[in-house]
Amino acid sequence: MAWLGSICILMVCAAGIPAALATDVGNGQNEILRPLDSHLFHSLIRIGTPVVQPEHTLALYTTSRYDPDLNKSYSRLLLLDASSGESTPLTPEMEGERISSPMWLDQDVAGYVFKGALYQHNLAPNTNGTLLFNTTVGISSATYRQETNTLFFTADVFPDGNISSVPEHKEQERNRRDSAQVFDNLWARHWNKWMTLEKPNLFAANVPLVANSSGGEINLMRQLAPIKDPLLRWQVEGYTVSSGGEHAAFVVRNPGPDVAWSTNVDIYLVACNSSSSQPKLLTDAYKGIASNPTFS
Repeated sequence: MAWLGSICILMVCAAGIPAALATDVGNGQNEILRPLDSHLFHSLIRIGTPVVQPEHTLALYTTSRYDPDLNKSYSRLLLLDASSGESTPLTPEMEGERISSPMWLDQDVAGYVFKGALYQHNLAPNTNGTLLFNTTVGISSATYRQETNTLFFTADVFPDGNISSVPEHKEQERNRRDSAQVFDNLWARHWNKWMTLEKPNLFAANVPLVANSSGGEINLMRQLAPIKDPLLRWQVEGYTVSSGGEHAAFVVRNPGPDVAWSTNVDIYLVACNSSSSQPKLLTDAYKGIASNPTFS
């Protein structure tokens, strides 16, 4: 795994003890072997999946690292020149929540999600991006279609499917005078996460490259039956968008009395130009897991 002129190689010594080649190999300095203990392992830089520019000459990617001594995490956005192999840090290291969803908003404009909002970046090294799109709910898993200036993203909403009403629902939850809960099915908790009424939905919004826009998003899943049972694990498990942004295909586990022990996961196809579009079930004949839809 290589980054920024340095290289990290995992190896096993003759005695069977893992070691890491950790410092300045690319600069011709003396190689230093260090035991691969938990401290070193957790402090290694992680590299995100690159996103290639439409002209195929540049790529965006993220790196993240954890500082065990300070108990803090850092991430940044970088630009890779495919011809030279050189990487340029576009943003300073951001502390806390990771930079995610790197994307190309235009030929020379990058985008990324940080703290639930979309930022645009003009590719100037070591500079902060400009806020481009924000909502009352943090967005994630974002992608962009330049042809129609459409941003696609997921966001946690309540059964009414509206982003704007989320603060009101949360305020009602905070003002409850009891904490009672009725369990009438399984999956009250999935692994270490309790089920709630908030479920990730897939949205589309027109986002021209004008700073600090908000609102106007369409819930592409709104025509599906609302899920009012907090104990059901129901979420978008992946999605893809056609090249022109006309259609989206998303993966979702449909609710039902057997949801806790069923492996049935379906794919829906939906038009992206209207909130009244009815998603079409594509995998009704299959009772297992369907995943990774791709437009041909």
